[in-house]
Amino acid sequence: MRKILILSYSNLNSDPRVIRQISALKSDNEISIAGYSSVQEKNVQFFPIYSAPPFSLKRKMKRFVQFLFRRYDLYYWDAGKISFYKKIIKEQFNVIVSNDIMTLPLALKIADKTNAKVWFDAHEFHPREFEDNWKWRVLYQKYISHLCKKYIPHAQVFSTVCDGIAQEYFNYIGILPQIITNASNRIQLKPFITKKNNIKLVHHGAAIRSRKIELMIQMMSFLDNRFTIDFILTGSDLKYINELRKLSKKNKNIRFIPPVEFSQICNLLNPYDIGVFLLPPVNLNYKFALPNKIFEFIQARLCIAVSPSPEMANLVRTNNLGVVSKEYTPKAMAQVINELNEDKISNFKNNAHIAANNISAEKNFVKMNDIVESLINNK
Repeated sequence: MRKILILSYSNLNSDPRVIRQISALKSDNEISIAGYSSVQEKNVQFFPIYSAPPFSLKRKMKRFVQFLFRRYDLYYWDAGKISFYKKIIKEQFNVIVSNDIMTLPLALKIADKTNAKVWFDAHEFHPREFEDNWKWRVLYQKYISHLCKKYIPHAQVFSTVCDGIAQEYFNYIGILPQIITNASNRIQLKPFITKKNNIKLVHHGAAIRSRKIELMIQMMSFLDNRFTIDFILTGSDLKYINELRKLSKKNKNIRFIPPVEFSQICNLLNPYDIGVFLLPPVNLNYKFALPNKIFEFIQARLCIAVSPSPEMANLVRTNNLGVVSKEYTPKAMAQVINELNEDKISNFKNNAHIAANNISAEKNFVKMNDIVESLINNK
């Protein structure tokens, strides 16, 4: 059986894109994964991708000098990567899936030793990933840009999440990636009936400060009293979550409810009416965002309300799934939501029900298996 190694510097149980890679490829291949934590999948071999080395002032000073003088390739190969590389090359693989730029030099070196092919999957446009953060721009942007320019051209296959990001990569390095969206697994659900004076909005996902989730809290001040919203937030920034709770304390139409396991998200969302995502384009990746949550809204059979982000707006308009605000402001988002009634919302929900079959991960599973076949057969 063909052997595939999936690399990701992430907690794999909370990384939906990597979970879908495993789901797509596991039936016809022997899968090994390397990350910060394993996944709840049978017959999948797990390798911890990182173990912290003992403290060494000498090593820290050496790495500081490497970074300061832009010896980026030397800096990349820290003790953790070298240790992992020495262990993993004892195995043999046909294909290595490299998730995000920090795994790519590692993947290429493993492939060189094991005669494997490399498929690089970029979840973001890495050269501008955190460009809204001046510290990242000053300290890390040149480093990440170096890795992208030097190593991406050596991957046999290159994929990313949407057309906008793909075009940015083409402009940057002259290579156009294949598109594998963040579409969710197909789930057999039906739309809930929308109640006239109790229309339930929902927003779920990571509480990341740069996403400015507070704008959706401010939006509630402009909405009719028939609308309520629940926030289902994850992440480690408890300070930010507490700030959001405090900001919403005086509005009885706002609630915060606990998150659930990844596999239960769509079932949790299903009883709601409208999935909301107001995302200011503070960086290029936010401008072209087409995240997991939009596809989860579809599988949950919800009406969708989004900001005028090109990729999200195009998906919503093309499939008649909901509404798009004219601006990236709480008032603009509230305006288009206030125009909805139970009949309009029900129509959008029914359109999501129709679209859920085609806008699903299963379509991408075919693409992923085709990629593996082409790599193994040198097509």
